Amino acid sequence: MENNSCLLETETEDMSFKNVHNEKVETVNHIDENHITREYDFNRFTKSYLKERLETNTNHNGEKSFHCKYCSKQFSQFYNLKIHLKIHLDKKLFKCTYCLKQFSTSYKLKVHLRIHTGDKLLKCIYCKRGFTNSTSLKCHLKIHTGEKPLKCTYCAKCFADSNALNIHLRIHTGEKPFKCIYCTKQFACPSNANAHIKTHTREKTFECTYCNKQFLSSQGVKSHLRIHTGEKPFNCTYCSRQFAHYSSLNAHLKIHVRIRSEEKLFKCTYCSKQLARSATLNIHLRSHTGEKPFQCSCCTKRFTNSSSLRSHLRTHDPEKSFKCTYCTKVFAYSSALNSHIKTHTGEKPFKCTSCSKSFADSNSLNRHLRIHTGEKPFKCTFCTRQFTNYSSCYYHLRTHTGEKPFKCTYCSSQFASSNALNVHSRIHTGEKPFKCTFCTKQFARHSNITAHLKTHTQEKSFQCMYCTKRFLSSKAVNYHIKTHTGEKPFKCTCCLKQFASSSTLNDHSRTHTGEKPFKCTRCTKQYASSSSLRHHLRTHKEEKPFNCTYCTKGFLRSNALNEHLRTHTGEKPLECTHCTKWFRCSSSLRFHLRTHTGEKPYKCTFCTKKFTRSYDLKRHMKTHFV
Repeated sequence: MENNSCLLETETEDMSFKNVHNEKVETVNHIDENHITREYDFNRFTKSYLKERLETNTNHNGEKSFHCKYCSKQFSQFYNLKIHLKIHLDKKLFKCTYCLKQFSTSYKLKVHLRIHTGDKLLKCIYCKRGFTNSTSLKCHLKIHTGEKPLKCTYCAKCFADSNALNIHLRIHTGEKPFKCIYCTKQFACPSNANAHIKTHTREKTFECTYCNKQFLSSQGVKSHLRIHTGEKPFNCTYCSRQFAHYSSLNAHLKIHVRIRSEEKLFKCTYCSKQLARSATLNIHLRSHTGEKPFQCSCCTKRFTNSSSLRSHLRTHDPEKSFKCTYCTKVFAYSSALNSHIKTHTGEKPFKCTSCSKSFADSNSLNRHLRIHTGEKPFKCTFCTRQFTNYSSCYYHLRTHTGEKPFKCTYCSSQFASSNALNVHSRIHTGEKPFKCTFCTKQFARHSNITAHLKTHTQEKSFQCMYCTKRFLSSKAVNYHIKTHTGEKPFKCTCCLKQFASSSTLNDHSRTHTGEKPFKCTRCTKQYASSSSLRHHLRTHKEEKPFNCTYCTKGFLRSNALNEHLRTHTGEKPLECTHCTKWFRCSSSLRFHLRTHTGEKPYKCTFCTKKFTRSYDLKRHMKTHFV
């Protein structure tokens, strides 16, 4: 009887299995949820029997027999349907012990765990890069092979995998299926949605193994680790430079290729710039017009573009802004705050391998290293000059175009860069933020404090290539070299005189315009240059910082001291080009040259007489008032 009952039971179960395949959709749609998630006993239905029945059904009919009752998906095997239904029923039985994420299968959990453990068992045969799963490896291999079989139906773009294509298609369709559970924002891809959600939760589950910093994503910690390891996997195809981040490489490539001239269709009506897009042109035009259409709703600040406004708005939001613990400054991004904090702590972790200098950030170190290597990758399109960094090249170009978009609010002066404007503004405000650590002196410019500090240390590290003279700064030695080469690249537009530096030209230009923007705070006198004002202020303080080493005399200016020293040494370095006479100072030579040329630049306003020296004119003027 027992054998008969077992046979009957087996036949009954066999018939029920046949009914499943005959009824197809109807049986699956009415199956109980508990029954779906329960594991089937494959000892009672042998694997070979089940496989044979399923293959017969699929191969002969060519149909996907198992339909999901929650969505429109179809499956050729019941096992695949069972796995799929867990997505709807939220049956995630496998939990991660690191970040508490849950998964529907043990395989998915195993793949996920590799993110935390760092195991990358699958390696690329081309570049030996490791991956946690086969799908990522397959997608990566297409980068080397160049295979992009999937085409967009809206544009000509091609993609290596279906996921990338689907995300791209949403640009055209405008579909944003991934919603934030905290706010109303929607996203086209799940990674963006997940990253955004972490801005609400502030969850940082990924930790750096070197410095214990925490990050919102695995990509974030991966990029950060390159700071410690020094790995730079992204190579420039134009030069030998390497980069730690793909975004840095893209920014660098623009220096080489920029935008092709034929693609720059939009021209600026104020300067010679050409731009690829009308939107970029509109933003650029505001640098000339001064228009700032984007106003902050929290304060009175205005901005030329929406991205600057968005960054600024973060400083008002307590949840998104980053405050300095040393001062009252607020920053939109943590990276900006970290850079700022180093100005308080004096931390300079990036050291130069060629000299003893240290820097607060890697970018400053890279710029400094070019001084040692002599590398100047940025070329001027108008002349042969080359520069170590892009910003110097960019501002140099404005000396050719004449563009000066930054206007002073105190006077009519205009500047090519915002930094030059800020430095100039300190002349009006009197602000001197740079303090000497050896004495009580303060300076408006960082370059001035650097040069001043060397007067205490007596360090003159810059030597002239033509003579044995040494200087405190590179700027001073470059200016001195022009006395040997005779180079005077800066021309006056009024009298065609030429000058070795732009600052000397600016001071000279004021002799034509009569402008005297530098006012003395103790009396009513005004001066055309800041140096003249500085020398004048010493007359109020009775300060004579330049002392003669031969006698007790003191001088207001260093050049006056140098001329005086020649009275002791007997040196006469200045030769007349017309005769064999030599002179101690440039003013004596200038007066002498007028005896050869017959020039008399000083005219009397009461009669027609002219004089070679201002002293002679003053003495003559007294004869009119007798």
